[in-house]
Amino acid sequence: DYCARTLWQKWEQAGEKAQHKAEHDLRVVRCWHVLKRAGLKKGQATDAVSQKYSLSTKTISRLLTKIAPFEEKDWLAALVNTKAIANRRKAISNRARIPDEAWEIYKADYLRSEQPSHAACYYRLEALAPQKGWELPSKKCFRQRLLATVSEEMRILKREGEHALFLRYGSQTRTVEALSAMSALNGDGYKHNVFVRFPSGETRRPVTWFWQDIRTRKIVGWRTDISENMDSIRLSLRDVIDRYGIPKKISIDNTRAAANKDLTGGARNRYRFKVKEDDPEGLIVALGIEIHWTTVNLGKGHGQAKPIERAFGVGGMDEFIDKHPALAGAYTGPNPTAKPDNYGERVIPLDEFLKVVEQGVHLFNSRANRETEMCQGRMSFNEAFERDYANAVVRMATPEQKRMFLLSAETAKVSKFGKIQLKAGGKIQERTNQYCHDALFHYIGKKLIIRFDPQNLHGSVHCYTLQNTYICEAECVEPSSFYDRDAAREQKRLTTRKMKNAKELAAAQTRLNELDVAAQMSQLKIEDEELPPPAASALVHVKQGNTVAQVSAESLEDEQHYEAAFAKRVSLLMAEKRRNEI
Repeated sequence: DYCARTLWQKWEQAGEKAQHKAEHDLRVVRCWHVLKRAGLKKGQATDAVSQKYSLSTKTISRLLTKIAPFEEKDWLAALVNTKAIANRRKAISNRARIPDEAWEIYKADYLRSEQPSHAACYYRLEALAPQKGWELPSKKCFRQRLLATVSEEMRILKREGEHALFLRYGSQTRTVEALSAMSALNGDGYKHNVFVRFPSGETRRPVTWFWQDIRTRKIVGWRTDISENMDSIRLSLRDVIDRYGIPKKISIDNTRAAANKDLTGGARNRYRFKVKEDDPEGLIVALGIEIHWTTVNLGKGHGQAKPIERAFGVGGMDEFIDKHPALAGAYTGPNPTAKPDNYGERVIPLDEFLKVVEQGVHLFNSRANRETEMCQGRMSFNEAFERDYANAVVRMATPEQKRMFLLSAETAKVSKFGKIQLKAGGKIQERTNQYCHDALFHYIGKKLIIRFDPQNLHGSVHCYTLQNTYICEAECVEPSSFYDRDAAREQKRLTTRKMKNAKELAAAQTRLNELDVAAQMSQLKIEDEELPPPAASALVHVKQGNTVAQVSAESLEDEQHYEAAFAKRVSLLMAEKRRNEI
């Protein structure tokens, strides 16, 4: 009897070299047994195997003896040479002695974030040894001891940090089979390694925001700007919606530009900026698009969560756009230590650069034999998208929704004059842009969502309620000169027209005038009130000081004289009026 588990444990510990040797020996003994069952005698079978594998008959006999006590299923484990295991145990027992304190100092010196070399750690320890009275083994001994006793995970954690250890565990494998074309997008900004001159005269490395379909990996929209900002994200998404429809989900980083309130305001899981109850709904939220923020692991972004990151790597936008021959001389290199020899020779105008971006995206999408789940090494991103988009159910945007994406959003309170002021344009000489419309009088004192074009603040703006209900298009009111008569006449004309319209509306609202109302009220009959007699009555005496007041006869005479004079004056006035009429 034997323990098969112990036998196979020795097999696992034997090492790769001993395992390969055991597999070769197993083929030898199995060949011998096949010949024996075929009718050959033992000697004949041994000679045949010896000739085939170039082994001595003694070696074959030794192998047969070695497997004799075991079942055939355990022959492989029985044939493994355990000498390597014994040698390792012997090596452990015969290790050179390292003083405990010296070993701890060596480990603490080597396992730190500055990542010193083995040699430097050993030289420092060697300089300290005479003072401590240590006898140190060789430098190689320290290195081998560290490799044998400290795991690779511990070494990475101590020397390279938590994030490096996290990356060693590998990424999650996900499938896009359940998604349809345009059902989910992911987006990110890419800073080009090219010097570009913008219309303002400034020379910068531009940033392009890309939107990519997650299922097919096709880039479906992009916008280039001087930096990654809300406008480039908004306008590029508007381009996608205008051409392909509204996606159901998007995945973006939780950056200040991407998580802007104008885009994602109202999202429950938005952890950027201060959240207020009267914050307007962001454009993405208003369209019913579900937002997924990419994860942040150990304080660093997790770029692998977005497939668009692969388009920024080797063979991506750097090759198709930044290194385009039309941009030769303007390429900066991927980092300051990899500048080309013609660094800074040219600066590309923005309009030329945009043409190269468009061409580069087209080439990126059209490249055939893509090794992705949907392309399967045969198709391009364009071909995969065309195939799947034809079978997809996509929501298309209305003209009103497209207009929302053309404009930025800000909340503003309607003044008592029916005007609104925007903070977007800032202040010039303590003045801000004001906008007015007759419909705003119904919302005096209330906050509204104002959508505007940040590049045309002197144009009109669109006013919405906080629930995104459209109200009106308000025009910008420009201040006029103090003695500008034309502006004054125009203002008077507008005021007169508004007053006339208001009167017409008021007349339409009330069919009866005040005389009609008075005539109706004259028909109201008021009946005398019948009160029951009181249970008792008492005489009230008016007192002045301690005596009862008496009515004076002189006061009665004066009152009668005044009434007669008043009646006489009224009769004179009536006579004068009749003469004038005649």
